[in-house]
Amino acid sequence: MRAFLKCNQYRITDIPENLSVTAEDFPRHRQVIAVTIADFFLSRSSGHYISRYVFKEREGRENYPDGIIWYFLEIPKFRKKLEAIGSIQDKWVYFFRHARELDEIPDQFRSPPFDRVFERANFANMSRQEELYYDKACMVVGDARGSVELAMEEGKKIGMEKIAGNMLQSGMDAAQVCQ
Repeated sequence: MRAFLKCNQYRITDIPENLSVTAEDFPRHRQVIAVTIADFFLSRSSGHYISRYVFKEREGRENYPDGIIWYFLEIPKFRKKLEAIGSIQDKWVYFFRHARELDEIPDQFRSPPFDRVFERANFANMSRQEELYYDKACMVVGDARGSVELAMEEGKKIGMEKIAGNMLQSGMDAAQVCQ
């Protein structure tokens, strides 16, 4: 456990190499928020599944400015049933805890962003053969959409040509028809 917490401390304080931060950038950076999702108990002393930590000065116990907040989500402590899920936070935690067990998307999750999250979760659990089948099915759907779009464009073109022909037959000037 100690090594896990040390690793998290390092991650929150490490600035990625590809992120160049200068003194001028700091007014734009309001907070650093670290979220650790653990599929085990970090602390058995608290029954809360989300813990929020802030930095405090050791002697005077003064809070460090709100620049760094550290959240721990302990998945095993979340015990709500699907019927009791209400908030967006509960939905996310329920998803993290139960996504592998779900055979279908519950009604509570039939909205953005969960529709895409479940799609990605399903894709992540596919075998290589299932991935190939899925890719092929996506290509078929894409081809069908392309065919429909092409047919609509051609239909519009044919329709415009017929209208133009009717206008010319009715005696309209070709310059007006072209407009």
